[in-house]
Amino acid sequence: MAENTPQDAPGGPPPDAPQDSPEESNTSRNILLIVLVIVALLVCGALAFILLVVKPFDDEAKPTLVPTVPAVEIQPTVPQPEGVVDAIWAGILQRGTIQVGTSADYPP
Repeated sequence: MAENTPQDAPGGPPPDAPQDSPEESNTSRNILLIVLVIVALLVCGALAFILLVVKPFDDEAKPTLVPTVPAVEIQPTVPQPEGVVDAIWAGILQRGTIQVGTSADYPP
């Protein structure tokens, strides 16, 4: 059985192959790294375009909210005397909305 000599070693370069200088191997590594970064950016950009612009998972039919409980008429617990109208409640009824707001100088 023959022993392995450096020329017969598997995976090694042939003895007459030209050796790359450290500068050439660094340049090759830098070019490969730049190409890989560009490919990764292109893949991420294509994925973002597909998910944000094309929206493959977006359903056309938007759900509508349907009340499941019938509206309840609220009766005041303290009856108002005849002829007295609450100005704030009258404004709410006239607008049809309740306006709510906060102020930084008003303590909670």
